Amino acid sequence: MTKHNNIRREVDVSIICTAYNQEKYIRNTLDGFLMQKTNFQYEIIVHDDASTDGTTEIIMEYVNKYPDIIIPICQTVNQYSQGVPFIFEYIIPKANGKYIAYCEGDDYWVNPLKLQRQYDFMESHGDYIACGHNVVMIEDDNSLMAKDSPLYSRYFEIYTDMDEHDYTLEEVERNHMYGHTCTRMYRNFWNDLPRDFMELYKSCNSANEDLKLSLLCYCMGKVWCMSGKYAYHRKSVVNNSYTAITKGKNICKSVLKGCIELEMIAGYFKIFPDFASVYVGNVSSALVYCLKDRNINNLKIFLYVLSHTPHKIKMLKYGAGLILKKLKCLFRGVS
Repeated sequence: MTKHNNIRREVDVSIICTAYNQEKYIRNTLDGFLMQKTNFQYEIIVHDDASTDGTTEIIMEYVNKYPDIIIPICQTVNQYSQGVPFIFEYIIPKANGKYIAYCEGDDYWVNPLKLQRQYDFMESHGDYIACGHNVVMIEDDNSLMAKDSPLYSRYFEIYTDMDEHDYTLEEVERNHMYGHTCTRMYRNFWNDLPRDFMELYKSCNSANEDLKLSLLCYCMGKVWCMSGKYAYHRKSVVNNSYTAITKGKNICKSVLKGCIELEMIAGYFKIFPDFASVYVGNVSSALVYCLKDRNINNLKIFLYVLSHTPHKIKMLKYGAGLILKKLKCLFRGVS
């Protein structure tokens, strides 16, 4: 890992950026950080997970231009593949800001007042723990994504057209976040969390990290969803994004385990979300995989999901309710 100084900086916001093999995009990402116009100091912590393309060289080019702003963490061995929780191992300990803003190396900010607007909101609303905002969906070549694109699913419309509102338990229960990852700002609360909870949180490694953080913020205080569109999110199947890595794969077992872990995290705060809709959808997806591609692996996943999904009575009630709604709509259409 590349060494760098450990001088503690007086900053208000720590921007965290994680990158891996994103030489095509990382300049846009870093430029989006550096164009921010603020009345406060910020730092940029960039973690490169041993990229094999030119990502590392580009990051260091920017470090040489902005040594007082950018803190590089360049790994020589890929930490993700080793199962290392590198966010907590390497990045969070170096985040000096009162607030943390996050953006992955293939997304980028397009509004120079993004940070200032979120900072002003957080400073004037002490009872809020976090805030997020809308994004604009783009293709791999930076062009705007058409809404009829197969990648522009209903799931992601959630993060492009949010009205201003408080993040709700109902959104948590649908596995919706309070804004896409590249839109978030939250209080730097990591050092204030109990050690036993942090051990639990780190051990929950099946749950999606973005969903985990959204849930944690909800559990710790009020969360605001802003209507502004201050960032571009790249939804791609050709880069190293989660979408590209999991495209076409049967991840129903992982989804189940992750949802159970989210219940454990919320339970620590005596909050008990109802994930019945997610469980029903996951069982249905596992069955579809099994029917479409009849192999032993898909069958094992379906049987595992079916047998290990909790709250089966609640799930059956929810599923029955959906069927009744569809039948009512069908009969109304016939009549």
